[in-house]
Amino acid sequence: MELLVSCVGKTPPSPAALDPTRRRLGLWCLFTAARAIAGQVTQAELGSGLLYPPQGTIVQTEIATAVRVCEVIFDRGLAGVERPADIRAFVQAQLYTPEYRDTI
Repeated sequence: MELLVSCVGKTPPSPAALDPTRRRLGLWCLFTAARAIAGQVTQAELGSGLLYPPQGTIVQTEIATAVRVCEVIFDRGLAGVERPADIRAFVQAQLYTPEYRDTI
């Protein structure tokens, strides 16, 4: 809380500056994600004018993109954890899944 109070009216420090174990990700990470997303658009979807995968497949698109980015991060030795045997399962275990109670 002290850190937040001291940063009022100033540019807050980056999370990497606060935690020496964090590493900065460069534009290569953004480009990896962009390529992963673009690779999920079919020719038929491109032909119909879509530039991104359909909204109905957003969760699958997010998972596939995260898996590709994780693979590159692990390959470059930038991960803070050991490479899991199944990166897809690792990513899916990290996902936030909203669960709502019935209110009726």
